[in-house]
Order: sequence, then C-alpha cells, then structure tokens
Amino acid sequence: YSWIFNGSIIANTSTYTLTIDGVNTSHGGNYTCNVTNVAGDDNAMVTVYIAPYSVNVTGNTSYSEGDQLMLNCTSEGGPQLEYSWIFNGNIIANTSTLTIDDVNTSHGGDYTCNVTNVAGDDNAMVTVFIAPYSVIVMGDTSYSEGDQ
Repeated sequence: YSWIFNGSIIANTSTYTLTIDGVNTSHGGNYTCNVTNVAGDDNAMVTVYIAPYSVNVTGNTSYSEGDQLMLNCTSEGGPQLEYSWIFNGNIIANTSTLTIDDVNTSHGGDYTCNVTNVAGDDNAMVTVFIAPYSVIVMGDTSYSEGDQ
C-alpha cells in the first residue's frame, strides 16, 4: 500500500488505513490509495473536504454617497469553497470580494458573507453605514423680513 495526497507521496504509509491526527485546512484535498501485489495494482481516490470555518469580512464599513463599497470575505476550510453575499435576504454576488460602485443610502445595512462546500457552511455579517451627501450653505444665512 502507498498513499498519495494531491499528487505527492505520503511518507511512511504502508497499510490500507491512513490516519491523520489534528485535521486542519491543509488536510483537505485528494487522497489516493495505491495497492500492488504479484497479480497487479489498483487504486482508489477520495476527496476530503474541510467545512468552512473562521469566516472573516474585512473592509471599510462607513461610506459616503458616491463612494465605492468594497468588502472582502475569507475563510478557512476547503477545498472548493463557494462564496455568496446576502443583502436584504437576497444573494447579490457569488464571489469572495463584494464591490458596489456609486453607493447611496439604500446600500446601508447588514451584509452577510456565506461560505459553503460539500462538508458544510459558515458565515459572517457586517453592518455598512452610508452617510448622505452633505449640503453646505455659504454666505449670509440671516435675513430680516422683507430682505431678498
């Protein structure tokens, strides 16, 4: 018997059982067991998935109208992590980075990054604040009755 992980031979493996203690993200991937005897050889492959965990959203959470909103989502786990962004109950993007150009006050609220693979899912939420345009009044703002 021999075991291969993501194309590389795993040293010191000579039985049909492969045990990994302390499984973490680096252990997710493709494992192949090769069997050889005088009659020939054969192999079997299995993909080990690690459920997403430690989802983290980074980026500015305060914007002014007209700014570009950009949030980045990262996660441990894998392989084959899929990302989606949810706002007001709707999926608005399927990527790890959310970008919205020319934001306005309707873009303020809670954004959730959901990360999934076949082993499970996890998410993180962030609240975004959008400040409305400021109006600046210049000049004399004091008038008397009858002034123009």
